[in-house]
Amino acid sequence: MRHVGLLLLRLIVGGIFVVHGYPKVLGGAGKVDRLPPTLRRHLGPGFDAAMERGGIANFRGNVERTGVPLPGMMAWAAALAEFAGGALLILGWLTRPAALMLCGNMLVAITRVHWKGGLVGQSGYEFALALLGALVALLLGGPGALSIDGDRDD
Repeated sequence: MRHVGLLLLRLIVGGIFVVHGYPKVLGGAGKVDRLPPTLRRHLGPGFDAAMERGGIANFRGNVERTGVPLPGMMAWAAALAEFAGGALLILGWLTRPAALMLCGNMLVAITRVHWKGGLVGQSGYEFALALLGALVALLLGGPGALSIDGDRDD
């Protein structure tokens, strides 16, 4: 059952990161209309809004406002970490490196974006902290047997 639990953890956390990173990498004005209506309905109006204000150029502006150095490069690094790192978690391929990369992403999100909002609330860091906890579990526990990586290093 441990391996099923790790699979579910990877699918849920990886899926969240893919959906969160997709608008940053492939979003922009009018691009949400290219997605199937059923998918958009399941992802909700927040995803539509993220797509409309998405795209790497817009995300770069957000990164710049947080005071992170080299905002253009860091915007690409964060967006690809979320999108590609999430996909790697889903597959269970390079799980530990992907989890480590996403841990860094969450630490920056917590300290630079959400910390001022406190733990609880719309702008708080509780969700990012929960994701960080799940990523640490995957980093330390590995992907489980139901993955491309397998359980070679248990």
